[in-house]
Amino acid sequence: MKKLLAAIVFFGLLGYVMYPSHAGPPPTGYQKQATFLLFCDKDEAALLLAVSSSFHEYISATADIREGVMKLFLFEDPDDRSMSIVVTQGGETCLVFSGENISHFDEPDYIPSEGDTDT
Repeated sequence: MKKLLAAIVFFGLLGYVMYPSHAGPPPTGYQKQATFLLFCDKDEAALLLAVSSSFHEYISATADIREGVMKLFLFEDPDDRSMSIVVTQGGETCLVFSGENISHFDEPDYIPSEGDTDT
């Protein structure tokens, strides 16, 4: 059940984060609102420290979303291959995803761009 919830949270967040991109969703795509439990704190530093110490993960990447309205933190532990995602928005920081057995992939030779046609 925990893995199913984590997958729902991850793909919901991924869809939410990907939405403001230039290319947009595929023609058959649609928005869907999901309801799930988040762990949040008004103190960003406190939650970041809690994730780091609880899961033995470090911040591997950060990103600004929607011109600084949101801040994304990606945590990782390469030893046990775990990963967590934390988002700060509106003075509130929330753990939105925590998962295990993550895999990293090599960058493909070509990444499609908007306007490319399938040959």
